Amino acid sequence: MGAWGSGSFDNDTAMDWVTTFLREGPDAVRDAFDAVTDEYLDADVGCCVIAAAESLAAARGKPVKNLPDGIKNNLDDLADEIKDKELLAKARKCVADVRERDELRELWNDADPKEWLAGVDDLLKRLK
Repeated sequence: MGAWGSGSFDNDTAMDWVTTFLREGPDAVRDAFDAVTDEYLDADVGCCVIAAAESLAAARGKPVKNLPDGIKNNLDDLADEIKDKELLAKARKCVADVRERDELRELWNDADPKEWLAGVDDLLKRLK
């Protein structure tokens, strides 16, 4: 995973997910959350979960500062998803899982995780 910062979209995997979102629309959001299992989560899965959850938060009017234009310009595509309480609950659970038991968390623990954890905690608040 190429990363240049601790932000939700400051890595290659998240930006690749944005391309998938542009191609597949809301299915990309659901697919990102469906990739979360009870097993160990790969960092790529975690990056996609964070990006998908950020898209939902943005569609709810609570975007992250560095939201990519590809998502900004297609928020209307998520109108039905932000009304789906089960999907929002799943998004919160998946983000919490990434925060607590994902390879991405381990990678950030090897560096200084404060900024990354603050960003994930902020995302969880914006999903409520």
